[in-house]
Amino acid sequence: IDARRRSVVASIAVGASPSGLAVTPDGRLLLSADRDDDSVSVVDTATRARRTTVKVGTRPFGVTIDAEGKRAYAANVGSNDVSVIDIAEARETGRVSVGMRPYAVALAGGRGFVTDQYGGTVSVFDLATLKPVKRLNVGDYPEGITATADGKRIIVANWESNTLSIIDVAELR
Repeated sequence: IDARRRSVVASIAVGASPSGLAVTPDGRLLLSADRDDDSVSVVDTATRARRTTVKVGTRPFGVTIDAEGKRAYAANVGSNDVSVIDIAEARETGRVSVGMRPYAVALAGGRGFVTDQYGGTVSVFDLATLKPVKRLNVGDYPEGITATADGKRIIVANWESNTLSIIDVAELR
């Protein structure tokens, strides 16, 4: 949006029902979780054009990119899993089973943390092996999740209980 004119400067076609968005650390690519197409669109930010589409699990909602800009993680609300995407190759390279209705993923300490909305939990998995590590109880209907800048804590927004849960990354509590 151009602040001076208060108008949209571009419109980019992506898949049906785009929800989560993430930008690579270098700012060159934008990923869009296209919920009703079971895919993630990869958009070139310079040309403002969709470069490719990656098929993922059912109804991806949140998408997160690692600090290196190499992998993306899409939380698939409909299939209760997380798709792991190799961004350079534009393909799904793995899938991790998590709790019911995953909404978003945060990354810290070599692990992925996933909000499981219907379970009231956060599923934790190892980023190297993609194996489950632990499931932590949090508030009701967790949705939003982020890591602190120092990577020592994960903060979870619990929609139904109107609370925030703070997870210690090292101790997983």
